[in-house]
Amino acid sequence: MQIKYLKDAPLGKVGDVADVADDQAQILITLGYAKEHKPRSKSDKTDTQNDLLTDQNHTTDSE
Repeated sequence: MQIKYLKDAPLGKVGDVADVADDQAQILITLGYAKEHKPRSKSDKTDTQNDLLTDQNHTTDSE
């Protein structure tokens, strides 16, 4: 499981992303040292950017 460190730990600093065994990840998450990291895919980012551009180009009847 990929995790992102929330606190400094022996194997990672704040903000580091690491791939660790699921049981180790659960312990770090439970103790508040990390949270599960779910990387966004490029398609998610592209869709969001396209949505923002599309929303800005829409006009209403009052304009």
